[in-house]
Amino acid sequence: MAIQRVFGPIDIAVSGMKAQDANLSTIYSNVANALTVYGSGMPYRRVEALLAPDGEGPFTGVKVK
Repeated sequence: MAIQRVFGPIDIAVSGMKAQDANLSTIYSNVANALTVYGSGMPYRRVEALLAPDGEGPFTGVKVK
């Protein structure tokens, strides 16, 4: 049980970094496709990454919805 307490804060930090990586990837995709028009004439619609807590309580990680 002591091992889980040691890695708990590290797991929370890693989940936050993974969520921010997904957020930045979404931003990069939006910038790359800003002037894209689909074959049907519709413009590219931006994508948003929604970050949410991964569980309940004060010490949970972060996930991308």
